[in-house]
Amino acid sequence: MKIPPGTVRPTQVATVTFDPSKVTSGKKVSGKILVKSKVSAYKLSVPFTVDLLHGALLFNTSITKFYTGTDPRTPESSGGGGLTLGSLAERVLGGEVLGGGGGREGEGGGGGTSHPSREPRNLTLTNTFPCPVVIYNLTLPDEARAHFEVGWAGPVVVGEGQSAHVASLRLLSVGTDARLSTSLTVHTNITTIKIPLIAYNGKLTKYIPPLGGDSWLDFGTLGMGDQRDLYFYAINENPVELRLCGWGSNLTRSAVELMGVEEGNITSIRTRNNMTYASKSLFLKPNHYAVFRIGVVTPDTEGIFIAESYVQTQFEQIKIPFRLRTADGSLSVVPNTIVFHNSFPIFRQVGGRGGKETQVQGGGQQWVNTLSLTSHVADTDTSLYSTLRSRYLNLSAGIFNTSIVLHTSEVHGFHFTVQAALKWPLLCSPSHLTFPLTQVFNTSVQEVFVENPASVPVVAQILLLHHYPAPQHILSIIHHQLVLWS
Repeated sequence: MKIPPGTVRPTQVATVTFDPSKVTSGKKVSGKILVKSKVSAYKLSVPFTVDLLHGALLFNTSITKFYTGTDPRTPESSGGGGLTLGSLAERVLGGEVLGGGGGREGEGGGGGTSHPSREPRNLTLTNTFPCPVVIYNLTLPDEARAHFEVGWAGPVVVGEGQSAHVASLRLLSVGTDARLSTSLTVHTNITTIKIPLIAYNGKLTKYIPPLGGDSWLDFGTLGMGDQRDLYFYAINENPVELRLCGWGSNLTRSAVELMGVEEGNITSIRTRNNMTYASKSLFLKPNHYAVFRIGVVTPDTEGIFIAESYVQTQFEQIKIPFRLRTADGSLSVVPNTIVFHNSFPIFRQVGGRGGKETQVQGGGQQWVNTLSLTSHVADTDTSLYSTLRSRYLNLSAGIFNTSIVLHTSEVHGFHFTVQAALKWPLLCSPSHLTFPLTQVFNTSVQEVFVENPASVPVVAQILLLHHYPAPQHILSIIHHQLVLWS
């Protein structure tokens, strides 16, 4: 940033934010902010002092989470005109107590047909500071005003250790299935706090391997009377807990089983290597997923069969369609799982030194440009090695399981399991050379074999270390390779 000479008006050069949560002890924090310029003679020191008041403004986090769905009725509640699972969950989250009178204080006890999120919620703050707190303003971001309404009557004083009603909150985007997150800023005489306001639709995110998304589960072609299992996942990306109320399918001789529940997302699902889970909880917490198995025993007649499975929560029922084709005869894979030992991912860049310029792309092009051993060759090699090694380690979960679909002239969509065990590729064999005791002026010869473990051509440039520019920069790579070989 440049500040012109002779400036009359001040110029903002930075924004300073103090985070009191980083302070572990004491009631006063002081220090200096040093502003430097290119001219070393001009330095500006800005002292600061912060007086800390230990305490907080506490609130019930459940009233700041709003359900935006249409509150569908479940089969159990659709016939009686009573409370739905969705509205029941929403009222519990909103802090409403259900009793014989039906409704919270100040409401009529009749029909109960209004959407719970339409009703204003009281925002109550509890003051744990050692002094009274004056709340003199509440603000919402402009983009949030179309979705939330804040009812505020004016400044409120919350005494030490006391609680007070500050405002009312109401969701405007009811029935839109929207997901959004914003915050309500509370301005006080001693601090400013942000209260998160979250709107959620209660919907599960479906993941169907290996392609993902919410496509079909395809069992492919099976023999009559064969048994086959496939899996799908239901992910809770909502800020509230979802209850798994039921699951099943509409195909005879099929079953849906809950295999387990675990914390994670699509990325962790893709890198998981087994179907062993410690928990089978019916409560799916935020940022957790449930895995289900669909097992079928195929019909005794030839044909194409289309069905669907479902998972029911308090907010919705998701459906996962699946299909299969039966044919006379059978097809099997021997062994049941095809294992690729010592495999490794092939990036567009190939490690090592060498390669024709017309056949190398991406980071490999950088590497080709240093074949003449330019002065920056060590920096390029070190950077490329670190990048490729980190990518490999991010992929390296040890063993990967996936499935492959086989299509033939007679059988379409036959699934079988493939397993890959990853290993960092090596070019040289043997990894160590030992020269025998050699008399002065005599010569001993040892052979080095360069083996290409990849399915693409690799050209290697071989040279002695003392011929390499800045050899000290590449010693860390050499040391790491020696550790791998040992």
